[in-house]
Amino acid sequence: MSNEAYAGTIRLTVAQATIRFLSNQYSERDGVEQRLIAGAFGIFGHGNVAGIGQALLQNEIARADGEQEMPYIMPRNEQG
Repeated sequence: MSNEAYAGTIRLTVAQATIRFLSNQYSERDGVEQRLIAGAFGIFGHGNVAGIGQALLQNEIARADGEQEMPYIMPRNEQG
């Protein structure tokens, strides 16, 4: 295959593609469009759940042109 076939292609991990997909989902009700998923909660440790934590961090730090923000909130309680 030539490089021309890949001219419009971007390479993403599954986690990056998932975050990009979810951040671009909207629902419409009564003519008002709202984000379907406003953000993400998570506690990422040693398992790192298929790279989702890294993809959320990359989305926050270095978002691609036209990519929507997917805010990440780390849940804590009074003991944390």
